Amino acid sequence: NPNGTVWQSYTLGDTNDSVHYSSAAISSNNIAYVGTSHGYFYAIDTVTGLVTNIFSGHGSITSSPVIGQDGTTVYVCIASYSGATLYAVDTSTTNITWNSALDGYAWGSPAIDSNGNIYVVTTNGYIDVFNSDGTPRWNYALPSGGDVWATPVIGVNGTIYIPRDNILYAIR
Repeated sequence: NPNGTVWQSYTLGDTNDSVHYSSAAISSNNIAYVGTSHGYFYAIDTVTGLVTNIFSGHGSITSSPVIGQDGTTVYVCIASYSGATLYAVDTSTTNITWNSALDGYAWGSPAIDSNGNIYVVTTNGYIDVFNSDGTPRWNYALPSGGDVWATPVIGVNGTIYIPRDNILYAIR
């Protein structure tokens, strides 16, 4: 019964680390995935409390992870001095399945369509789209404007909605 008291807490990363960029994604088998600003990516069993460090040192985790529709893969964006990358992690083994470079830094989370394609919007206004195996599908540059910090939203008809400045773009 939720009553507003702390049931469990987990110390993640090092002493100067934080999870303020990343919300947790919770799988159907009660595993929470969360990343830190120093690049640690964790799987936390919310029943047993077991914390597994999936990887670290790849850069700063700048997006919230997203679990694929079938629950076998979790996707997360990481920024480093050399650029940004989308990682796919197998939820049963916690191994990195693939990673693909992005056209810029991504602060919004990936979005996944009904066919398993992954959409990431970068701060410089690119939409990078990947097949479920990590191969690039297509990309598109939004018209000029300010930084994009949002997560793309995919409508029921497959239209992708992305805000930039005072405009909401609908892309097919």
